[in-house]
Amino acid sequence: MSFEQNFNGSGNNSSTATAEHSDSLRAKVEAEKQAKIEELLAPYRVKRAELQAKREELAEGLEEVDKALNELDGVITNVETSVGLHPSNPKRKKHATHKKHVTHESVDQDWVIQKLRERHLSFNELTKLAKEENFKPGSVKTVLTKLTEANLVRVTDGEHYEIV
Repeated sequence: MSFEQNFNGSGNNSSTATAEHSDSLRAKVEAEKQAKIEELLAPYRVKRAELQAKREELAEGLEEVDKALNELDGVITNVETSVGLHPSNPKRKKHATHKKHVTHESVDQDWVIQKLRERHLSFNELTKLAKEENFKPGSVKTVLTKLTEANLVRVTDGEHYEIV
């Protein structure tokens, strides 16, 4: 057997193994890269969820303020009309079509612990569940902070919470 035959003939198996090893290394590097990206993004995702919950809480507060403003605008318009004045701001009534504000209860420690016993959840998942169950989503952060400080709950992978 010549050198080329020996190299090429047995090289097929070796080149296949090398390609598989290369693909395996590439997949491993890609998985590590993806894990690092997720690790770096986790605090930003948590912060975003906190801000989203705060935004929703503030939106609910704005609905209350709009309702109170509309009531006051109605009173002012009625008084102005009753004394023969032209209403000073005819655009006031446009905001009266907002949906009614519904007050949601805050989640409590027992609710959070129950959910975490069922499975490990992220902050986003807990706030989503709270919202689905008609609890105030913004209250999840407060309860998680208290439970974490009391060493009853910990963060496992930078994102998910578990019972200690």
